[in-house]
Amino acid sequence: MHAPAIWKPSLLPTCVILDRAPASFPEALSFNIEKLGSITADYVDGTDHHIVLESRRGHQRLWMHNCDCETKTSFTIPADANFSLRLAATQRFYRHLRGLKQRRLPPGISPTRYQRLRLIQLLQLLDAENEGMRRRDMAFQILYPKHDVPGNIMWKASHERRRMYRMLGDAHQLCASGYLTLLQGGTD
Repeated sequence: MHAPAIWKPSLLPTCVILDRAPASFPEALSFNIEKLGSITADYVDGTDHHIVLESRRGHQRLWMHNCDCETKTSFTIPADANFSLRLAATQRFYRHLRGLKQRRLPPGISPTRYQRLRLIQLLQLLDAENEGMRRRDMAFQILYPKHDVPGNIMWKASHERRRMYRMLGDAHQLCASGYLTLLQGGTD
């Protein structure tokens, strides 16, 4: 099992930012992170602590800035173009802290089933290309595994070939910079 990547909070609006609460807020929450779920990734950089928490309620990425679980904490939500996603992620984590029922995930926090399957295919195409697989084999092993492989002439004029090249182009675009859009809740 691979540990999930730790992303820069500025690029990932679903990362919840926690900071030390001002002293004038004695009722602010402190919590035991181990009781909230299992930590699948943990990275400490000076006073910053990045955590990926996995529980039956799903996974949550946390950036604990200048604080730890024993201190009274507050949430920081940057007022940027991704404010609504940041707010939704923070509310989701707060509900988790309080043991409240989770609501449906807002769009952008997690890909839909269709998006997830398409992303998997895009990654499989990139892997196959890196391994030197022929384009026709990529199409019929990854995109059309239940179809018969056509001959050369049929392949040249097929919609399967056009779709494979279109998907491979999308995979290269995603690899180059499209993943940033994906991290910020985009669906393309």
